[in-house]
Amino acid sequence: MKRYVSKITHYLIILLVLGFLFIPTCVFAKIKVPTQTNEFYVNDFADVLTDSQEKELVEKAKSYADNNNGVQVVITTVKSLDGETLEYYAHDMYDQYGIGKDDMGVLILLVTQDRDIRMEIGTAMEAHINDAKAGRLIDKYAIEHLKNNEFAKGLIELQDGTFKEISAMINGEETTVPEEEISWTTWIWIALFILIIIFDITDGFGTGLYISPFILGSSSGSGKSSGSSGFGGHSSGGGASRHF
Repeated sequence: MKRYVSKITHYLIILLVLGFLFIPTCVFAKIKVPTQTNEFYVNDFADVLTDSQEKELVEKAKSYADNNNGVQVVITTVKSLDGETLEYYAHDMYDQYGIGKDDMGVLILLVTQDRDIRMEIGTAMEAHINDAKAGRLIDKYAIEHLKNNEFAKGLIELQDGTFKEISAMINGEETTVPEEEISWTTWIWIALFILIIIFDITDGFGTGLYISPFILGSSSGSGKSSGSSGFGGHSSGGGASRHF
């Protein structure tokens, strides 16, 4: 009986931990994001666009949505997030703006003073633009312009590139941002990692030595990364961030 109760307690603890990890973010307080403008497709709160540039971006986005069953690409610029986390901020903005018919949408968020950019991808849109591809779109079309403070040019080219990629994927055409080939140095690291795992499993090939692969992971520090990062399971399915 005592053993039975102990097992139940063990399982309950596991369920509580898992439940906490998968609590929808809607139960937490929403981040306060600026209300979208009447233009909707372009919300230039950081004032990086001229009137003509903004008009051009809005017209292209509206035309694309009208001709592609409600697929929406929205651009928003803000000066700073005032300490908020970029990923959560973009997620809540996407959610509150209600971008894309049936979650077929993309939010491009530029934070000028923090020098960050993020593409937040709708859940349905992830079938065409996953996190890694969103990062490659930023790298190909925007990042160099942003580094040179050419914010408008970066946004214009990223919008165009995003439209091209969505159209290519929907129509079954070749991607405009193919994955880069894995370098030979990367293959060496992969082979080394596999050898370490085998070494672990076989107890050092019978030598009695033991090297846990987790030691390698724990030795590397974590800092601000320009890699992609995603948060699935909500209105937006994921995305990619870059610091410039």
